[in-house]
Amino acid sequence: MGADHVRVENDISLLSVVGDGMRHSVGIAARVTGAMAASGTNIELIVQGPSELTMILGVKQADAAKAVQAIYHEFFVERKIHLPEPSSDAT
Repeated sequence: MGADHVRVENDISLLSVVGDGMRHSVGIAARVTGAMAASGTNIELIVQGPSELTMILGVKQADAAKAVQAIYHEFFVERKIHLPEPSSDAT
């Protein structure tokens, strides 16, 4: 069985999201794609490896930096634990 046609896409950047916790965590792909959507980045390609430890996204090269920032923000900024400010009532 052969391919009907082959299409070459130029100016695509591949981003890889990798983590041991991806295998047993529900919703990681949803968080990644949600972050991309919120940043206005269109996903041209998405692949998940058989081990479920890696997710590869293809985006337009012009959107690559914005996409990396969106994913970083989703996993490392938005989810930080916010500790309460120290009380000024200290005696």
